[in-house]
Formats: sequence, structure tokens, C-alpha cells
Amino acid sequence: MSVQGNLPPDIRDRQFASPDQDSDLPRCYVFEQLPGQAVFVPSGWYHEVLNLTDCVSINHNWINGCNVNLVWNHLRHQLDEVKISTADVKSTPGWAEACQVRRSKSVFPFECISIRLLSER
Repeated sequence: MSVQGNLPPDIRDRQFASPDQDSDLPRCYVFEQLPGQAVFVPSGWYHEVLNLTDCVSINHNWINGCNVNLVWNHLRHQLDEVKISTADVKSTPGWAEACQVRRSKSVFPFECISIRLLSER
């Protein structure tokens, strides 16, 4: 991404890969991934993939040391949003637990505990 927040129009336009040609854009890494190889793309990195042949892509959004604080802050923000949106029924028995379930619909509670512990390191 450029400093103005613009994405390159097409990864096949290799001019953006050379910082000498366009100092507004960061360095770009262009490589060919061979069968059986894995590639790790750090959290928050813009990336584009051009498949040269038919293939299967297995992707997973990992929680790791690079993004644990972002993930934990996001989960806390989600919980705050759920609490705000359900404040009218706060006196209902089990409200706090229900907020946790709603917040963690895509994250298991033990992962939330692990994330919190990692973020405190």
C-alpha cells in the first residue's frame, strides 16, 4: 500500500516492486510458490495471489505473537458492543454469560483466556 493508502492496481504490474521507480510504495516481494510449499503472511500485510495452475489453497487466520494485542483488543471491543446493544435486558439472569457467548461466537473461551495471558506478557 502507498502512504496514501492506495493499493497497487495489479500485482502483474511489476513497476511497484521497485522502490527506485515509485518511492511512494514500499518494497514488494514477488515469488513463485512451488507445490508442497507453505507461505506465512504476517497479520495485516496486504497480499495478492496469482495462481498459475488449478490448485487448492488452505488459509487460516492465525492468532500469533504478531497480532495477539490486536485480537485481544478486538474481542474486548466486541464484548463492549454486545453489552451496549443489550443494555436494556441487563437485569435478566445470565445476561453477562450471554454476552460472552455472543462475543465469542467464533472463538472458543479457552482461546480467549490464552489470548489474554499472551497479551499480558
